[in-house]
Amino acid sequence: MKQERKNTVIPSHLLVLTNLDLIEMVIVGDKVQRLPQTIKQKHLLHIGYEALCKAAEGYKAETRVLFEVYAYACIENTIVAALEQSHMASA
Repeated sequence: MKQERKNTVIPSHLLVLTNLDLIEMVIVGDKVQRLPQTIKQKHLLHIGYEALCKAAEGYKAETRVLFEVYAYACIENTIVAALEQSHMASA
């Protein structure tokens, strides 16, 4: 039986702590792996952590989008933009 999620407000620091694995999922994901790896993985983790923190601060539960989906997209977009910018700068 599918459980429905309640619309409870979760503090942003708990959203970050419980979703740290999203950063690594993005880094090993297809979209990121297709780009030239011009930034060291340690730096990508830092970029992803900052994006996750911003996602947690900006998340609005009333949108009815799961935080995990929202945060993954935020992290992925931020990392892809950083890789593209780094690649353009090094070209």
